[in-house]
Order: sequence, then C-alpha cells, then structure tokens
Amino acid sequence: GISIVLTYTLDLEDKGIAVVGEIPAGLPKITVDQWTPLSQKLWVMVISIVIVGYVQSFSIAKRIAYRRGYEIDSSQELIGLGVANL
Repeated sequence: GISIVLTYTLDLEDKGIAVVGEIPAGLPKITVDQWTPLSQKLWVMVISIVIVGYVQSFSIAKRIAYRRGYEIDSSQELIGLGVANL
C-alpha cells in the first residue's frame, strides 16, 4: 500500500528508479511441456526418491504406533504424506 502511494506521488519512475509496472492477474497456465524435458534416467531417480521417502516415513510411523499401542493404515499414511507436501 504505502510503496504504491510513494511511487505514484514521488514519480519515482521518472527519476530513474525501476518500477515493476502492471502485474497480470491470475496464475500462468501449466503445460505438459514443463514436465517432459526430464530424461528417462531422471524419472527413474525421481521415482526411487519418492519410494524411499515413503518407506522412511511409513517405518517411522510404524515405530511410533508400536510404542503407543495403535495400528496405522499404509494408505492413510500415503495420503497424509501427500497432503503434508502441498
């Protein structure tokens, strides 16, 4: 708010100070081209990291559940891990 008012009233752009200008509304569209540059080797590595991360998270959850005397559901653990990473 204040920076907009100061930029306008002091005419900072005419004094050589860079001003961002108009910012378009909304978010840019997501295209498939953004995801396709990954090579086959990189996809294998990405999937491996995801699996290791899930197994690690699930094993920690299993250990905590064992100590506290309750059972966990692996599907719910996967959903919880996904929601936590949003």
